[in-house]
Amino acid sequence: MTLIETQKDKQNRILADYTSKILSPELYKRMKASGFEMTPYVESEDTTPDNGIVSFLETPRFATGYTSQHNIISYITETHMLKEFDKRVWATYDFMQAPVDINERDAKLIGEVKAKADEDVKRQKTFAMGWAVDYKHYDSLTFKGYFGGYKPSEVSGLSRLYYDRSKPFTKTIKYFDNYVATSTVDKPVAYIIPQAWGKIIDLYKLNKVAMRPLAHDTTIAVQMYYIADYKTGQRPYEGHYLHSGVKLTPTDIKLKFYEGDYVVYTNRRLTVLLWKLWSHKVSTRTLPELFRFDIRIKRRILAVCF
Repeated sequence: MTLIETQKDKQNRILADYTSKILSPELYKRMKASGFEMTPYVESEDTTPDNGIVSFLETPRFATGYTSQHNIISYITETHMLKEFDKRVWATYDFMQAPVDINERDAKLIGEVKAKADEDVKRQKTFAMGWAVDYKHYDSLTFKGYFGGYKPSEVSGLSRLYYDRSKPFTKTIKYFDNYVATSTVDKPVAYIIPQAWGKIIDLYKLNKVAMRPLAHDTTIAVQMYYIADYKTGQRPYEGHYLHSGVKLTPTDIKLKFYEGDYVVYTNRRLTVLLWKLWSHKVSTRTLPELFRFDIRIKRRILAVCF
C-alpha cells in the first residue's frame, strides 16, 4: 500500500502542522498494525527506489492537489494491480477505517484547524506557485522491497527491469520530502468575469462565491493574460496531450466591460481559495497546470484582473 498526501510545504502551514505531525504518522502506525504496512508513493530518483524517493508533488489536476486548494485534508492510496485482489481490497478497507476512527476522535480539532487555515489564507497577500525539490534537506525511511535487476524481455528481446521476489530486502533510503518555492504571485484586488463565460459563473454560484454584477457599462484599467506560446507532446499521456513550455504574457490595458459582467473580489474565503486554484492556470511565473494537461481553453485570453 502506497500513500500520497498533500505535500507539506505546499499545504497551508496550519493544516500541515496537524497532518504531518499527527494525522499522517498515525495512519502509518495503524496500517502497520493491521498487517498492511504503508510507504510513501514511490516516485523514484533512479530506476529503482534504492537511491531514494521523492515526495509526490500533486498539482491541482490531481485529486489531492485540487482539494488542497480548498484547505481540505485528503489522501490517495494505491495498491499495485499485480498484487492479489483480496489483499488489495482489505488493505484499502483497513485504510478507510483508520481516518474514520481518527476523524471521530479529532472532529472538533480538525474543524478548528480548517477554520484557522481559511482565515489565514484570507489575510495572505503572496502565494507560492512554483515548487522544486530541496535536495539539500531530506529525511530517511525504512524501505522494504525486492532486488531489482535486468533481463531480456520475452517479447522484444530488449533489456527490461524486473524485481526478484526471492530476494527481499529492508534498507534505509533517502526520502526527499521537502520542497522550496521557486516563484510567487501577488493576489489581485479582484477578477472580472465576462457574462459570456456562463459555465464559470454557474460553477462559482454553486460554490457560493460572492460576485457582484456590474450595474452599467464601464471602462476599467486591468491586466490581462495571453497565452503567448506553448508546445504540445507528440503522443498522449493518460488520454491527454501534455503541453509544455507554456509562456504567458501579462498586458496592462483599459478594457470595456458591460452591464451584467461579474466582479469577484479576492478578500473573501471562498474567493481566495478558488483564486488559488485559478492562479495555477494563469500565473505567468508558474506552470499553467490545467491548460498544460490539455483542459480545453477556448480563448487565448486567460484572465482579467486588477
